[in-house]
Amino acid sequence: MRILIVSFAFPPHNVIGAVRVGKLAKYLTRFGHDVRVLSALDAPYPKGLPLEIPIENVTYTPWTRVDSPLRAAVTLRQRIRMQGRSRPTRNGNGTAAAPTHSAVARSWLAERYQDVVCIPDENVGWLPSAAAAGRRIAREFRPQVIFASGKPWTSLVVANRVAGSSGVPWVAEFRDPWGGNPYDRSSSRLRQRFDEWFSRRVASTASGVVTVTPPLADIYEKKYGKPAAVVMSGYDEEDQPAVTASNGLRSDDRLWIAHTGSVYAYRDFTQLVRAMHRLGERAKKMRVSLVGADPEGVEAALNLATTLGVRDLFEVSEPVSRAESLHVQRSADVLLLATWNDPREHSFLPGKLFEYVGARRPILLLGLVSGAAAQLVSSRSLGIALDDTDAIAAWLDARLAEKERSGRTAGPPEAGRRGLEFESQARLLEGFLERFAR
Repeated sequence: MRILIVSFAFPPHNVIGAVRVGKLAKYLTRFGHDVRVLSALDAPYPKGLPLEIPIENVTYTPWTRVDSPLRAAVTLRQRIRMQGRSRPTRNGNGTAAAPTHSAVARSWLAERYQDVVCIPDENVGWLPSAAAAGRRIAREFRPQVIFASGKPWTSLVVANRVAGSSGVPWVAEFRDPWGGNPYDRSSSRLRQRFDEWFSRRVASTASGVVTVTPPLADIYEKKYGKPAAVVMSGYDEEDQPAVTASNGLRSDDRLWIAHTGSVYAYRDFTQLVRAMHRLGERAKKMRVSLVGADPEGVEAALNLATTLGVRDLFEVSEPVSRAESLHVQRSADVLLLATWNDPREHSFLPGKLFEYVGARRPILLLGLVSGAAAQLVSSRSLGIALDDTDAIAAWLDARLAEKERSGRTAGPPEAGRRGLEFESQARLLEGFLERFAR
């Protein structure tokens, strides 16, 4: 097949969406298909991912920030405020002052600006150059099918326009819900209703839809009236570093519990903090590394750790390269994954989980034990999913005893990883695209 992939995020940009689409492109190319990729130039992500298809097969087009006026206004106001005072306003007890009415109003105006201007999202400034390049690629390359991955949803709008002008069938990938996303806390109800309508309008011209979990596939098949396929993320054996000592630092014999990457809204580690406190003296033989976690995402957990007297067991480090992140995962004794303990989390399957699978280390999933992620971990014996403080403490104590006996925690069975490789998932995508290829 001749396949055109449209994705705002793509290597060398280092973000989980780029990892997924880059790996799918790699294996579709390796299967013998002629793959071209349309992506954004200088997208707002860190760089560092390897490009695993020929550079001449990728077209990067300019991207413009549509929120530049808003950002400039906020920056200017911050500069004026800093010139007017040397330090932030504090209450009499030394704590930070509550936001003023004007600050709340500015925040509200900023959110409404995004509601009106950022359609379908803040990356819409990529749409003009991407659509023009996509039409040119369609004329010259003559793809048999277009595969567009979101979010950002601008990628799907680009594919919709290119397919409309060229007559090439296209397939829409929804890695997250577009409209009705429970993690979207800033959009107004009116904007959320608009997103629901607009996503249906864009997807109405697609031949099929792809998503990452069976629950989402059921939802999208009904929502968009299109055939739906499940193509999960995966791990790539070729990325995995050599096995290293399980505690990372050879001089440290504590049980090493590691989490790598950002901590998203509603996902926290307070249960783990309480479990460490419950373990008492045994907890001193453990350490928790939050590698690359944003301070705001772990603030509540660390504040609780301070209150309970276990703050010294937690360490927060700066973001690292993907290669170094994989090395940490492979070296740790336990890999930590926090989910939102809410039924609305049921259909989510974080890409990080598949990196953990490739690391061959036991996974401790906190939060919703009935969700898709917990079911994958439990059904394949990749670790355990828990939402009870005592149960978490008991499981960690057992892992510490295991390490004390043998010097290393046991990894999951090899059978549990079977079929979760990016190569296997790319085969599923290949079969789905072949159904619609012109």
